[in-house]
Amino acid sequence: LDSDTIPNYRDTDADGDGVGDITDNCPFASNANQADLDSDGVGNVCDNDTDNDGLPNSQEAVVGTKA
Repeated sequence: LDSDTIPNYRDTDADGDGVGDITDNCPFASNANQADLDSDGVGNVCDNDTDNDGLPNSQEAVVGTKA
């Protein structure tokens, strides 16, 4: 659903997670819980730096720090 909460033909949900694209923080990857660890407006599923420390999650995985 979009921000008016009234279902209509404009309420697209590209990733099928039940959250309308207009309000989805990661509209092309399913993340129904809308988790956003660092509160940057990008869902954890799409965020390449989930803790917003400046190191990408992939680099943190290599060095063993928590992403």
